[in-house]
Amino acid sequence: MVTEAFISLVKPLSIGLASIGSVLRPNGLPNDKILHVTIGSRFSIRAVLMPGYVTNMGIDRVEEIGLGVKVPISRAYTIELDGEREVEIFNGDYVEVMADDRGGPVIIDVNKAMQELFLRQCSNCP
Repeated sequence: MVTEAFISLVKPLSIGLASIGSVLRPNGLPNDKILHVTIGSRFSIRAVLMPGYVTNMGIDRVEEIGLGVKVPISRAYTIELDGEREVEIFNGDYVEVMADDRGGPVIIDVNKAMQELFLRQCSNCP
């Protein structure tokens, strides 16, 4: 069961846990922030967790976290990272989550890339 989410990419077309961020911050996030969401029951939103699957999600807390700010995790967890990687955290382990601005992963705008491909292919089209 998901209890917390740290969302760094908030875009209207997001699906999965990132879609929670899109609902909570429809205008996006500043480049120097990530969204920390605690799942719960204080209020409810509708999120697209997978293609064609829209569901209600209960939320307890939403906070924007600045780059370099450390958020401690103090109980047993499984941390699931984008790309289906998992890290087990056991009782007694000490873990902090922090976003930084050291370049991060390269993010490709698929729509823009495909448009550019089509434009280049059709430069000699009638």
